[in-house]
Amino acid sequence: MKPIRHVFLWLIELLSLAVIYSLLCYFVPDEALFSWYENKYGFVMENQWYNWFTTILMIVAVLFNCILIFCIGSLYRIKMKQNI
Repeated sequence: MKPIRHVFLWLIELLSLAVIYSLLCYFVPDEALFSWYENKYGFVMENQWYNWFTTILMIVAVLFNCILIFCIGSLYRIKMKQNI
């Protein structure tokens, strides 16, 4: 593969990570989870909560992205084997 193809693939993977993270941030009810956590375990500082919450969301987004890349790579490999 040419170097430009590696760069293009890396940018596509980075874009997919950004999209997955943005969708998680949009759809996960952070304030409801914060209220539930605070009612169950007591007072927690909001900035400390959001530091952990953001970290967990990023880890989940990276895992989803890895699974997505693995699935697409597996499908591509199967397709290439069938063409041979």
